[in-house]
Amino acid sequence: MTFKSPLLNLMKGRVRLQALDDIAESQYELQLQAYNEGLANPNPGTPASRLKPDLLEVQRIYQVDWAQRLELPWQPTSMKFRASALTCDEQIEAAYEIVINKESRRGYLPKNLAQKE
Repeated sequence: MTFKSPLLNLMKGRVRLQALDDIAESQYELQLQAYNEGLANPNPGTPASRLKPDLLEVQRIYQVDWAQRLELPWQPTSMKFRASALTCDEQIEAAYEIVINKESRRGYLPKNLAQKE
């Protein structure tokens, strides 16, 4: 489905951005759980100063990497501290596939375009 209206494109970008934010939040929760487990059960073979996960950084890496390809509204084009997102390329690519697959489900876009926050 191709939208011609700038307003519809903006709304579609908002739906995609929300889907990416949901993915980022799930990723952050997994990172935080691993971080807390690492603090509770320190392993001498791992660095003691592992970065604590940051939700904003996890969200930002998805937004920066997919801003253009997913036509996300008003997103940054670069990220100075990518490593602080603790997210690998495979996870970022998987997020794109998840967003596109959600859109292919019948009724997904119309339902989400109509939702209010």
